[in-house]
Amino acid sequence: MTTRRATELETKTVPSQLIRYDAMCSAIAKAARVDEVKSIRDKAMAMALYMKQAKNFDAEYTAQKIRIRAERKAGQLLREMKNAKGGNPNLPNRSKTVTGWEPKTLAKLGITKNQSSDWQKLARMPDADFEKAMTDEPWKISGRKIAETG
Repeated sequence: MTTRRATELETKTVPSQLIRYDAMCSAIAKAARVDEVKSIRDKAMAMALYMKQAKNFDAEYTAQKIRIRAERKAGQLLREMKNAKGGNPNLPNRSKTVTGWEPKTLAKLGITKNQSSDWQKLARMPDADFEKAMTDEPWKISGRKIAETG
């Protein structure tokens, strides 16, 4: 491919990447359930891995930023959730008998305790500190590192 053609392709993909990034950020902001945000996060992780293999580092960086924004939103939603009650699984579930609603456990959501903790740390960060941390170098971006610096 000629240099001119490669440059034309790059300029055409950059605006579409920005549009997709904005759309993903909007979807994250609108999400009201942890499983919705986790789905976006999982897709962003897969995309980042694919872009890394394709050596498209700008797109990988963008996918990582989407992942971290989704993790922060999940942390915000997790902080608002009622905790699931532990206990004997053979006894009837008290919360479900009255309302038909059963609190979701982290395991049912596919989230580890460490992920929940890290994501809630991200959620506690002030917006300005979070946005400043998101402008860091691409190779330094991780939710845990951002939460530790905030």
